[in-house]
Amino acid sequence: MNKLNILVVDDEEMELEILKNYFEKEGHSVTTAKDGNIALDEFNKSNYDIIFLDYNMPGYNGSEVCKIIKKSKPAQKLIILTGNFTDEAYYSSIEDEICPECLIYKPIDLEQIKSCMEKVLKGIKIYQTNN
Repeated sequence: MNKLNILVVDDEEMELEILKNYFEKEGHSVTTAKDGNIALDEFNKSNYDIIFLDYNMPGYNGSEVCKIIKKSKPAQKLIILTGNFTDEAYYSSIEDEICPECLIYKPIDLEQIKSCMEKVLKGIKIYQTNN
């Protein structure tokens, strides 16, 4: 896989570090953000190949950030990471036609992250991924 520019957004420091270290080890460039407001600032500063976005965060939550990003750049590849995402919230985002390409439930599984990322970059939407 070519070197990617990745934005990882999560309010949990450990989750940020796990993904940052993993992606950097794989040779990618990684920017991190601890909340939705910082994520939007970073999104406006740079072009990202893919964004990993926690759903439950202070400030703008993952759904709100996803909608703002998709309205600005509809082709942006987004993966939602969550430990608490309801079917109702997900289907609501689909109805808005502004939804992530993939949904992954925590705890983070790095092989699952890699597989999902590869599929999303190929243009495949994965509507639900359970551990």
